[in-house]
Amino acid sequence: HVLDLLVRGQVDAFVLLAVTLGWWSILTHRPLVLSLALCVMAIKPVNVALAGLLYLLAIRHWSRRDIATVLSIPIIVLIISILMAGADWPLRYIQYARDYPVPNRHRSIDIWDIASTIGLPRWPVLFVAAIAIFAFLREAWHEGVTLWTVSLALVTNFAFTYYASGYHYVLLIPALLLVASHSRV
Repeated sequence: HVLDLLVRGQVDAFVLLAVTLGWWSILTHRPLVLSLALCVMAIKPVNVALAGLLYLLAIRHWSRRDIATVLSIPIIVLIISILMAGADWPLRYIQYARDYPVPNRHRSIDIWDIASTIGLPRWPVLFVAAIAIFAFLREAWHEGVTLWTVSLALVTNFAFTYYASGYHYVLLIPALLLVASHSRV
């Protein structure tokens, strides 16, 4: 599936690599590598936001210099994007997406679309999402970065993301590996 993503030009395989690189960089205390991983994860932040938050929680006890190093590349890229596209580029992106929806958009596989399809209001889903995210944050705060918490971050993120197509689910490989490693079959 990862090779298929690369052939079709999808960047989700690179985001998966960045999640893995971020995990490794925290375990081996490599701030510059984590900085690069966070920058690559920002390519598709919607589906890895909780993993990024996990990584930021994990470095809360690092030195200020190391934290500054971790934030350096993402901040530099943000400054460059503001200089190239203007400070309002996120707002313009959202407005453009509203004004010019993608023609023949394929169906997103997410809980929000399912809820609207069956006529369920959004507030119960939002309530359950808030509880799940709170539970994840509590676990992440106590456990730190482990294969379990990285997997939990990705699975929780995908359970409540507002945009997930089939090829996005390649990011669940760490969770599948965790389950497979504990399987007796």
